[in-house]
Amino acid sequence: MMFSLLGLDNAVLRFYQAPLPGLTNRRAVSISLGVAECIILSITVLAAVFWPTEISVFLFGEYNRLGILELGLFAAALVMFRLLSIVTRQEFNAKGYNVQQIALTLSTKVLFVVGLLLSTGYMSSITMMTLWTVSFALLFSTGFARKYVTWSFKRVPSSSLNAFLRFALPTMPAALLVWLNTSIAKLIMAGLGDFQGAGVFALAFTIANAFSVIPAAFSIYWSPFVYKHYAAEQDLIKRMQDLITGITLFLVLMFLCFQDLIYLLVGQEYESSQSYFMLIMLVPIQLLLVETVGYGIYLRNKSYLRLVVVAIAALINLFLCLLFIPIWGSLGAAIALGGSSVVMLWGSYYFGQRYYVSVKNVHRTRIVYWLVILLCGSNYWGAHNHWLRTVLVFIGAGVGALLYGRAGLAWFSASRISKRRNNGA
Repeated sequence: MMFSLLGLDNAVLRFYQAPLPGLTNRRAVSISLGVAECIILSITVLAAVFWPTEISVFLFGEYNRLGILELGLFAAALVMFRLLSIVTRQEFNAKGYNVQQIALTLSTKVLFVVGLLLSTGYMSSITMMTLWTVSFALLFSTGFARKYVTWSFKRVPSSSLNAFLRFALPTMPAALLVWLNTSIAKLIMAGLGDFQGAGVFALAFTIANAFSVIPAAFSIYWSPFVYKHYAAEQDLIKRMQDLITGITLFLVLMFLCFQDLIYLLVGQEYESSQSYFMLIMLVPIQLLLVETVGYGIYLRNKSYLRLVVVAIAALINLFLCLLFIPIWGSLGAAIALGGSSVVMLWGSYYFGQRYYVSVKNVHRTRIVYWLVILLCGSNYWGAHNHWLRTVLVFIGAGVGALLYGRAGLAWFSASRISKRRNNGA
């Protein structure tokens, strides 16, 4: 599904609030939907007609042409959901977006279990998952097709179409690289036969990745807001960047404080990952921070720079994994993944601020970034040393108070004045 869209969904997101000449939102969505569905159809037909045995054995362990066809339908429905979610986000339709996401979660994470009541084989679940996802997609697309799909493309200027594609195409391999970057270490450890280390590392990544809920939720409406108001609301965007940076530091300190509670629930057999899980947490941390500093790359339509940054980070991750995993095992994998996340953060920061300034206080932002990185790295020594961890937390809190104390007092005073005025009115 990700490959079939060729990054066109990201181009729709970028140009929805400021359409290219002659390429209206309806046309942009229609082109993206048509291209993705044609690619999925072509791949599905090729797989089911020419290589059904090889592909189905690879996927299912046995010949299963029907399974290939059903997964093709499933991918086609996911494309509809992806474009539907972009439209509702850009229209700031919170109710519509939430209903769609609830339906998608039900079909892919809950209702497919109903198939197990019929049979314990995998096909019952695949069939149920496909049936529900396709049904929900068609249901939501009934209104979507009338408003946002058109078959008229006669007056689309080639210059606009070229600009649309130039923006879109680099974002697809960039997204794939971001996804693969988190799997490099597990693949290398498995290749070296360290399956236990790979399992422990995978669990640590799962724990740290729980933090990714925050950047994912934040970006849902933040990205449409930036694309729509970046010229008129630059001061508000700067204030939001400053706020998110401070909140990130606070959340890192909370993770440092309460990590023992997390591992109490996980179990002692995975306790060895506690020393390095904060390094892995740099992955979702940089995702949140980049949301407030990296949009200059996209606002200037230089999406290829994101690909450059991600590619360099992935290569560094690969090199460090090959260097450190044979020596330190899963700890080396965490160092490599954390290092690549730092490269992504600073690369996105550099190019993003070069083309659109969204940072309110450059020195404060840079200090907090380095403080967060150092705190996450220092957890290796503080995970099982409560005194050292306490010192780290107090240092982080103290630096945060020095950096944000004056701004916090100003906000508190302003809120009190506003409250008095409202009470007087």
